[in-house]
Amino acid sequence: MIRPEFGGSHKSEKTMMRWTGISGRTVKNWVSGQRGPSGVHHISLMRNSDEVFEAVLNMAARRAEGTPENIAAVRIHLLDSLALLAAKTANTRTA
Repeated sequence: MIRPEFGGSHKSEKTMMRWTGISGRTVKNWVSGQRGPSGVHHISLMRNSDEVFEAVLNMAARRAEGTPENIAAVRIHLLDSLALLAAKTANTRTA
C-alpha cells in the first residue's frame, strides 16, 4: 500500500499524479491498497520520494548509502577527519 509522505490529502494525490503521470483514480487505488504501482511508476515515486526510496531499499534488504541522511553523516565524518589531519600536520610543522 502506498502512503503519501504528507498524509492522504488531495494535495498528496495530485503530487503523486504529477510525479507519475497517472490518473487520480489510480492513485486512490494505490493508497487504498487495491492496486500497486507498475515498475515504471514505482521508479517515478522513488525518484521523488525519500520515503518510498527507503521503503523499497528496506524491502530489498539493501543498505541506503545514498540517502541524504547517510550522505550528511559521511560528510560530517569526512570534515572531522580533515580537521584531525590538518591539526596533525600543523603539529608536525611546529615540532
